[in-house]
Amino acid sequence: MRELFLNNNDELVSQSEWNLIVDTLRNRVDSSKEIIESKEIIAQKLKEAVLKRVPKNLVGEYEPVGVLFSGGVDSTIIAKILFDEGVNVFCYTVGFQDEETKMADDVIVSKKISRLLGLKQKIVLLNFEEAHELFKRTAKIITKENANVVNIGVAGVEMAALEKAIKDEPEIKTFFGGLGSEELFAGYLRHLKADDLQEECWNGLHTTYFRDLKRDYLVAKHFGINLATPFLDEELILTAMKVPASLKYKSEVKKHILREASVYLGLAQEFSFRPKKAAQYGSRLNNAMHKLAVRNGLDDKKEYVEKLFD
Repeated sequence: MRELFLNNNDELVSQSEWNLIVDTLRNRVDSSKEIIESKEIIAQKLKEAVLKRVPKNLVGEYEPVGVLFSGGVDSTIIAKILFDEGVNVFCYTVGFQDEETKMADDVIVSKKISRLLGLKQKIVLLNFEEAHELFKRTAKIITKENANVVNIGVAGVEMAALEKAIKDEPEIKTFFGGLGSEELFAGYLRHLKADDLQEECWNGLHTTYFRDLKRDYLVAKHFGINLATPFLDEELILTAMKVPASLKYKSEVKKHILREASVYLGLAQEFSFRPKKAAQYGSRLNNAMHKLAVRNGLDDKKEYVEKLFD
């Protein structure tokens, strides 16, 4: 199926087109007046959003897929849904480690989850030289216009995973990610600080275009990969945005109803309610970037990113 952010030519829509898509969905939510408080409904819509994105071969069998796997609730529940359905799913986890740094949190936790759930996991561990070369390749692909510390860090994780995937067997042409989950279910600190949490969720869907979509689209396009984003599914957006703010942030837990839905789908509470760091932090690529900046006598990570284009 075609993602909301792609046009009929499978190219990224413009910002104005994306804004129109979000506004149209908002009008549908506002006009319905419906309120959804059921974790079961969220679970069902999420399962449908994941499975409809799995490609099938000519005889109707599921083709193998990949998951950008951090061990957070988003990637874990996607992987579990796929695995439970019998899809041949491969989970790719990226981390940085040097002699002074402990193993990346995402690697530690995701290995435990993969072992317990029986998932096939591929781990990419990077040293300093590999991280630097990765950042240089990443900068060229996402271009100077889209390059900043966050985008280089996040895209670096995606790059490292996809570079390994295209060399592996079997060939994987579809990769799942959790893009959109934070916006739908209020996963950021800025949601909690906002005067109106729901309004901030809608604002986030608008601004995810330049913050996330352009970056992820460019990386996926470079590798010829189909980026599957079940959290940006039309029906799931319509459903999630009918959930009251009080169920998205509850008992000081962000994305509370999504975590409850994950438990309902069979994911252990320990993993469903695990606090998650952003990709660049959980993988420790942010740590690598900081150390590379220091090694090169630069003031900060921002200057390091600028130097990648020299």
